[in-house]
Amino acid sequence: MNLEVFLKKYAANIIGFSMAVCNLIWLSFNVWVIKTSFFPQGHFYCFRPPLWTTFLESAIALLGMYIAFLIFNRKVSYLKWSLIDIVIMIITFAITLYVT
Repeated sequence: MNLEVFLKKYAANIIGFSMAVCNLIWLSFNVWVIKTSFFPQGHFYCFRPPLWTTFLESAIALLGMYIAFLIFNRKVSYLKWSLIDIVIMIITFAITLYVT
């Protein structure tokens, strides 16, 4: 099996699955930050982003998981939408760093 055949068959699945895993990790971290913000259990923060940016990041992670699902099912182009998801992640990280 050469590379071209492999990419036609499995590239969308690999990229969709990896995007879903990355967005799931990002979402779980944001949910943990929100939970410890409302219910502190001995955690001391030297750096904690504002709560509205954490909610924004959680919403964008959910959007990224939806895009990953569409890519995995081959409803959209994996190159275009994976780049869009990466740009959206970079923009939200920049907003969080700028606000904090």
